Amino acid sequence: MERIYIKDIKNKIGEEIKLSGWVDVRRDHGKLIFIDLRDMSGKVQMVALPNHKEAHNNASKLRSEWVVEIIGKVNKRSKNT
Repeated sequence: MERIYIKDIKNKIGEEIKLSGWVDVRRDHGKLIFIDLRDMSGKVQMVALPNHKEAHNNASKLRSEWVVEIIGKVNKRSKNT
C-alpha cells in the first residue's frame, strides 16, 4: 500500500489508506483515543476504537512528536461533531 498525504484524503472516503507523520496531540477519553496527525500537507484527526484492541493499545502509548505510520479507513466527519 502506498503512503498518501493528508491533503489527499478527501478523495479517499470509505477507503483504507496509509499515512505517515508526526503525532501532534493525543487525547485519551478512556474508550476512545483521538490522535491529531500532521504531515507537510496538513493535519487530520484519527480515532482508535476499543473494539480494535491492537490499534487501541498502540494508540495509548503514542506521545507528541513521535513519527508514526498508520493504516486505517477514511470516514467523513459527521456534521454533528
